[in-house]
Amino acid sequence: MTTNLDSAKTTLQAAARGLGQLAATLLATLAPGLVPGEAHLAGAPCRAPARASTLDEDLDELLLHIQRRRACR
Repeated sequence: MTTNLDSAKTTLQAAARGLGQLAATLLATLAPGLVPGEAHLAGAPCRAPARASTLDEDLDELLLHIQRRRACR
């Protein structure tokens, strides 16, 4: 048979564990910097283009961009 002291001890241990987990979560939220195992990505998530372009189309677009940049000199 458990005594009132054992019941209180068990209850306090459970409360302490819960508060410890809450404190760890709060610190992880508020702490600046990286947390091991956590991924930090900059910017909004990338969306896939409506249609995939071919390599030739990509190269043509790059060539046009280079030519425009050279013309500005």
